[in-house]
Amino acid sequence: MDTTGAGDNFAGTFLVRLCQGKNHRDAALYANRSASTLVSNFGARLTMDMVRDLLSVSDDSK
Repeated sequence: MDTTGAGDNFAGTFLVRLCQGKNHRDAALYANRSASTLVSNFGARLTMDMVRDLLSVSDDSK
C-alpha cells in the first residue's frame, strides 16, 4: 500500500465530480473509489487502465 497522493486524488476527484453536476454523496463515493484504487498500487498516479475501470464502474452505477 502506498498512500502518496491519496488525499490530493480524493479532493481533486471530488471537486471534478461536483463540477460535473453530481451530488455530494455520489462525488464522495467516486472519489473514495478513486483514492482506494490509488493506494492499492505503487505511485501517486492512476494509469489510464485504472481510470477506464473507474469510469466504467461509474457509468454502470447510473
